[in-house]
Amino acid sequence: MNQQAGNVIGMIAGEGDLPMAVGSAVEASGGNLFVIAFEGITSDGIEIPGRKVKWLPFGQLQQVLDSLRDGGVRELVLSGRIGITSIFDPSMLDGSLMKLLASLKDHRGNTILAGIAQVFTDEGFRVLSNLEAAPDLTTPVGCVAGREPGSDQIEDIRFGWGVARELARLDVGQTVVVKGKSVVAVEAMEGTDETILRAGKIAPGGLVAVKVSSPDHDFRFDVPTVGSQTINSLSKSGGGILAVEAGRSFLLDREELSKICDEAGVSVVGVDAESLNLDA
Repeated sequence: MNQQAGNVIGMIAGEGDLPMAVGSAVEASGGNLFVIAFEGITSDGIEIPGRKVKWLPFGQLQQVLDSLRDGGVRELVLSGRIGITSIFDPSMLDGSLMKLLASLKDHRGNTILAGIAQVFTDEGFRVLSNLEAAPDLTTPVGCVAGREPGSDQIEDIRFGWGVARELARLDVGQTVVVKGKSVVAVEAMEGTDETILRAGKIAPGGLVAVKVSSPDHDFRFDVPTVGSQTINSLSKSGGGILAVEAGRSFLLDREELSKICDEAGVSVVGVDAESLNLDA
């Protein structure tokens, strides 16, 4: 990431806490941030004194491009989830986005994001990886919050790892919830938190949620992320373990996360194929 004096880093901010965390990391490393926020999607917390934020209706791709140019942006990061279901309401989309969607081979999340990223690239912007923009947020190997998992939980993590990796490879979702080496719920469009809550209704208590990225995951668009909302979802589902991929996921506000885990009876573990004694 280019941090030369006067360089402006753009951010396309989706929902959740991730845009705030990545934005703060960019600014802490010397970046001058310019944020595109979406009405009804981006949290108001993105607005802090001294930060330039442009609020736009969702789906107005041309306005986004024009605003980035007006803001002097050359590099940008796409941070935070924007539900794919938004594309099913044509009334929200401008002509530029409609034209892009019509040109795509399918409307899977990664296909849409890749198409949008290509538009940004064609317009002269460099789209940064989130890992490049905020490396200090990455998850280490090991138990990072709550109690160390027991042997049965480790076995569930190993079992869930293989299922979750296949889901991610197929671009279906990133999370699987297991219990006793049985699959309780898998993620699709609803997102990790809703998947965990659904699992809690089916088989509450002692759940193991495994969240990974695909081998060819494009971190320009998304980083699997753990924050307080995910921990609360697992707590509401009876508690358990959240295993996330080390080095390829983000942890937000680790001190607060540890406190919440202790109170909720939830553990967060960073894992990879090597730590689980599995093939990559």
